[in-house]
Amino acid sequence: MHEMSHIIETTDIDAAGRTFEFAADESQRQALAARLGLVDLKKLTVAGNIRRAPDGPSILVDGRFLAEVEQKCVVTLEPVGSTLEEAFHVRFLAPADWQAYCARDVDAEPEDEDVEPLEAASIDLAATVTEYLALAIDPYPRRRDAEFTFDTGAEVDPGPFAALAKLRNKV
Repeated sequence: MHEMSHIIETTDIDAAGRTFEFAADESQRQALAARLGLVDLKKLTVAGNIRRAPDGPSILVDGRFLAEVEQKCVVTLEPVGSTLEEAFHVRFLAPADWQAYCARDVDAEPEDEDVEPLEAASIDLAATVTEYLALAIDPYPRRRDAEFTFDTGAEVDPGPFAALAKLRNKV
């Protein structure tokens, strides 16, 4: 289902937690690039820490990814390369906590991390990173030297009612 996967079992995660580190291989990067509409995904590395929250069964993930992407310039359609380095913080809630979270008053608490349901005894960190990567990609990449020019000397079509507008003054 996913282009890449990095499953972590949560049953043995304690409050001290553990670190994780992984990178996408060539075929995974190609599949992710196609899914995300990139010309190329040259590099994707991920590192972080996963631990159990001290206040209950929640799992906390703090991570960072580094990606080198290539996109098409929106002006020239030439390749534009960029490096994306982003941190992410996610709290995975047990089913009972997830229901309580969804029923809470949204305006009562400021959000400092993303919250997701913990649907099984494992978390696919690669799927989480893919979501954050998709959000970090520039939706309108543009080369530094790209200039959009609009031809102001072109003749503008006056439309079908221009001839009627001229007749209005003669009647």
